[in-house]
Formats: sequence, C-alpha cells, structure tokens
Amino acid sequence: MIVDALYKDLRRHKNESILGEVIPSKEEINDALEHLEEWAKDEKVVPALVNRVGVTCLKRKEPKGKLPKNQGWTNNALCFSSCAKIVRG
Repeated sequence: MIVDALYKDLRRHKNESILGEVIPSKEEINDALEHLEEWAKDEKVVPALVNRVGVTCLKRKEPKGKLPKNQGWTNNALCFSSCAKIVRG
C-alpha cells in the first residue's frame, strides 16, 4: 500500500521504496515505541538555592506541536522518522 502510493506520488521503484523509505521508517517507529516511556518520563531537577528546603522539582515533558494534517498521508507517514529523531532529542 505504501509502496503503491510512493509509486503514484513520486514514481519510485518498488525496491527503492522498500529499501529507502519503508525499512528505515519501520526501524525508526520500532525504536520510538521501544524508548517512548523513557523519553516521556519526568526528570528530577535541582531547585534554586532559595527553594531547596522541602521542595522536589520535576521537569515534565509536554508535546511541542502537531503533525500537519493538510498534506498527503504519504508525507505524514514518511516524516515519522524525522519526528522520532526530534522527540529522542
């Protein structure tokens, strides 16, 4: 399905699509799913000297935006590997 869409949109050959787009994207998705909990968990932060007594500070990671919805679905699917790299830091 993705390979067919890449052929229709970009005229990419099946093998080029699989080796250049599908496999790397699949690896990035699996890596992101494997590490998502680790990347999203809160981090302890040392508070300023004034606030140190009896205070625990946490740095909570919040989403920074959304994927664009007005583009073709192949663009959103293929940009996932870039998004995973951004989330990973």
